[in-house]
Amino acid sequence: MRISVQIALAVSLVAALAAPATSLTIDSFEVGGFNFSDDASTVNATFNEESGLATTDVAGGVRLVRILASAAPLGSATATGVLAPLPGPTDDGAVLSVVAVPSGGAEYEFIYDGIANGLADSTAGSLNLNLSAFTSLDVAMTAVGVTGFVKVTMSANGPNAVNDQTLAIVNGVLSFPLAAFGLNLASIQEIKVAIQGIQPGEVPIVTSITAGPVPEPGTGLLFVAGLVGLGLRRRRASF
Repeated sequence: MRISVQIALAVSLVAALAAPATSLTIDSFEVGGFNFSDDASTVNATFNEESGLATTDVAGGVRLVRILASAAPLGSATATGVLAPLPGPTDDGAVLSVVAVPSGGAEYEFIYDGIANGLADSTAGSLNLNLSAFTSLDVAMTAVGVTGFVKVTMSANGPNAVNDQTLAIVNGVLSFPLAAFGLNLASIQEIKVAIQGIQPGEVPIVTSITAGPVPEPGTGLLFVAGLVGLGLRRRRASF
């Protein structure tokens, strides 16, 4: 029994459309390494930069981490950020924690701008990422019992050059719709992910930051599968 060219092509399309949706890695937290802290006795935040990282694991090959600890008057606070191995064969994550007396909190920020100079730049950066094919920026966290917020700020070339979104922390994945940023997604120059309002005793772990996934091919897949079925039915009827 020979299969027609139309049916063979339709089957090929089904296989292609059935492929899993892909995502773009902004930071896998699998390369590099940092272990530093900020003391609330100093006014300014502490920065740590890692450059020359694999661009398949870190957007632009540069990861700039900012930590700012805050404490009540006459109190003290120290906030720490560590890139540490996690249970599992490959997973690493950014482990964030704060120690404060009598009370305090901390803010952490991961900055991706493609500029390796050890500075927190006020410029838009030079990532040149095209995110127009993606639907969301996803921040994956282990955050049991953690309060606070995640704020994502993106910069782009063109009108409305900077915009941000803020979501409450959850244990799992926070998805920020890319369309809601109102930016030129074809020319993203800088991405900042801030973990805000972390309190003593709370230890959020950021395990990945990704863009995506592309929309699932559900409708197209059903359509092509229908064509295959129709073709087979007509072929049987011809015998």
